[in-house]
Amino acid sequence: YHSDDIDYRTKLELRFDRGTEDVNQYVMTNFLDWNVNPSWSMLLSFDYSRSDNKNNSIDDAHFIEGNLGFAYRPVYMDRLNALGKYTFLEELSPLGQEDGTSPDERSHVFSIEGMYDLTANWQIGEKFAYKRSEIRTDRDDGAWFDGNTYLWVNRLNYHLFHKWDALAEYRMLWNSQADDSKNGFLVALYRHLGKNFKIGAGYNFTDFNDDLTNLDYDSKGPFINFITKW
Repeated sequence: YHSDDIDYRTKLELRFDRGTEDVNQYVMTNFLDWNVNPSWSMLLSFDYSRSDNKNNSIDDAHFIEGNLGFAYRPVYMDRLNALGKYTFLEELSPLGQEDGTSPDERSHVFSIEGMYDLTANWQIGEKFAYKRSEIRTDRDDGAWFDGNTYLWVNRLNYHLFHKWDALAEYRMLWNSQADDSKNGFLVALYRHLGKNFKIGAGYNFTDFNDDLTNLDYDSKGPFINFITKW
């Protein structure tokens, strides 16, 4: 469904495998983009997949991810841009892959970030995210372990000249399960290609990314990034 203010899409897929084991798989995706008014827009998405092993009547694996977000771009104060998002994630790894490296997870993630134009050249931004998670490494004993993760990002953008921008971030991450904290810098240089696209390259001096729904500790080093806007 599509109109001037609402864009809604949905998809359903079914798969039936027959062989040594009989497995049924169901996948569904839903997406809603709603322009509430010229300043506010809302985003809703829901993804679901499930695999059923018909030989042993076991819920072999399933995945649920739901997102509710907003974007605030004031018409009468275009110096400010703000984004907020809530994500629910539940992922049960396939039983045949349970080796401790892909644990079961249930989590709630909240994030909010904003950018403000100080001048024509300088822009500052802040991002804060919180993740409440439950982890289970052994499905047989059923024990879940709670954890809290916090992320704080301080960002500074500078328009160098013509079509070039520079970016610097100072990131801080706390994790209650590991009872530790990490911090460090990220720097990047971007080149605008047209009005709605830019490409950049930089270096992450930390070993973590800024996405708590897919947090890894293998992010240190150089990177290339593509950014679009509309």
